[in-house]
Amino acid sequence: MRGSDGYFNPLSWQLLWVAGLYFGYVHKTQKKVDFFKGNSQFLVALGIALVLLLARHAVIDLPDEMHHYFGKANLGLLRIVNVAAQLVILFSLLRVIPRNSGLPWLSFIGTYSIQVFTFHIVIIYLLKPVGRFVALNFSTTAQALYIIAVVASLSLPALFYQRFVAGKAGTLVPDAPPDRS
Repeated sequence: MRGSDGYFNPLSWQLLWVAGLYFGYVHKTQKKVDFFKGNSQFLVALGIALVLLLARHAVIDLPDEMHHYFGKANLGLLRIVNVAAQLVILFSLLRVIPRNSGLPWLSFIGTYSIQVFTFHIVIIYLLKPVGRFVALNFSTTAQALYIIAVVASLSLPALFYQRFVAGKAGTLVPDAPPDRS
């Protein structure tokens, strides 16, 4: 994939941040995640996400002038469509998980979302050369393990804040937020 691999515009990505805030607010105030209710919406979103994944990774050949629509720099149109499709898939999958069972890891990092988001931005810039090296020199399995390790590292700022900062102030909070349903 050609393009602006080393840069993204944080202001354009605020669209996703604000959309996440909105959906989180609606979820908390209306106690539901059924924004997209139909199975047909799930199947269409799954098809869109699959086609865009294959196109993004050059399994499906696209004309060169289409590549800028995947642009990271200013959040290209096909990137927005891909994120929207993935949200429909996520919300559809969340419907089958009972609300009381929760997703403990996501609840934990969600409790410290500002710290996790800040760490995420820092890690994007710091690990860019490592990620490129891994992508060019290692197998798909090694790349998947690298991605899992990076995603798991999102727990670090939450753990640090919970254990050290809040703990030293005497306001240590529980591992998971209380259920407010």
